Amino acid sequence: MDNNENNINNENLVEENTSANETNGVDENGGYVSQFGELTNADGEPLQTTVQVEEPKKKFFLFKYIHPSIFIAICVFLVALIAFGVYWIFGSKTITGTWMREVENNSSASSTADEVEKIAVYYTFEKADSNGKGTYYMNVQGEQSKGEYKLSTSGDKKKITIGNSELTYEVTGVKLFGNATLKLTQDAYTDQTTGQKVESQTIEMNQDKNPGYDEMSMKDYKTDKDLIGKWNTEYKISYYYGMYQLDCDIEIKDNGIMTVHASNSDIGMDSTYYYAYSAENGKLTFKGVTDKDKNKATLEYKLKDGILTIVDKDNKTMFSESILGSAQFYKDGEKKPEGITTVTTTTAPSTEAATQATTQTTTKAK
Repeated sequence: MDNNENNINNENLVEENTSANETNGVDENGGYVSQFGELTNADGEPLQTTVQVEEPKKKFFLFKYIHPSIFIAICVFLVALIAFGVYWIFGSKTITGTWMREVENNSSASSTADEVEKIAVYYTFEKADSNGKGTYYMNVQGEQSKGEYKLSTSGDKKKITIGNSELTYEVTGVKLFGNATLKLTQDAYTDQTTGQKVESQTIEMNQDKNPGYDEMSMKDYKTDKDLIGKWNTEYKISYYYGMYQLDCDIEIKDNGIMTVHASNSDIGMDSTYYYAYSAENGKLTFKGVTDKDKNKATLEYKLKDGILTIVDKDNKTMFSESILGSAQFYKDGEKKPEGITTVTTTTAPSTEAATQATTQTTTKAK
């Protein structure tokens, strides 16, 4: 009995130890047992669990051999190269842009036999339309003249017609690098009046930029806010030999620049003259934008009843009575004031008959 009881007690002890080990997460072989056990469904069958594994993104095939930053740099270079090629083919050889040449100013009082003063002449050609027609500007010593040109071809030669002259042109160099040159050639021809043969002539102009007359103001200039704006005049100049009149107006800007515009559509004249000015206390001081300070002129001006009057008592400037009459102006866009003087001057050739034909009349505007 005693032995049986001991065996039973020993078996109970083993079961208790086994239960304790399972409770502590250790199996009967001393291994780890999950405290959570295996997840099962309502029928006791294990649940199937899946984990989403992202597939690696596929790289652009070139990135296997070239670093992305290097690839981007190559693309940028190729685009720039293509753009340069397009510009070289279609833009670098066009006449569009500003060109400059220097000419001798034989009329300059400062010129001597050993040293002749040179002045810069600028030509700016705007882009032509689909018919080859475009606008050009010639700038020289503060004067800007506007005209029309037309492009054409004759065989393998490029032609440009300015006024009554047809010239052959060629652009060499590269505009992008700023070293382009424009060659204009007048082919040999026979003068219909004299019958003499005129040899072929070529002039060259270098690529340049607009002279910027609108930025050549005086230092420490002053402005009168009552003068700022565009002013019209009823004054007209009629040349006897041409039988035409010039319509003139002035524009006084707040940047110290004053322009005088003269035009006549019948003869194709369209010119603008640039002056640097300073206005204060009824005094207007001005000079051509390319002139030296010693060429300044000072005139009196007054503004009354919408009429601006500039007085040149010495008749030494463009505002003298022989050029702009009484120099009376009214604001552009406003009704013409009553009492403004309308002057027409007729200038004839210096012959006795022409002198008798020269007249100057003054009438009051209605």
